Amino acid sequence: MNQQKINTILSLNSKERCGYFLRKVADFESIYPIADEDKNCVVIGSNNDAVLTVLPEKGFAELILINE
Repeated sequence: MNQQKINTILSLNSKERCGYFLRKVADFESIYPIADEDKNCVVIGSNNDAVLTVLPEKGFAELILINE
């Protein structure tokens, strides 16, 4: 995944990012959850809100894992 694509998507507002996510999921019929070494989905959150992180492309998931 190239940096220009990442920057373009990150510059979208939340509604546009949601549309991007839905189009990618519809096109490829897959999502990429963030999981630990045992393949358990990782739930993160604050203020007692649990959030399951799912991404529309493998490249985004890899970026998150590299940065974490």
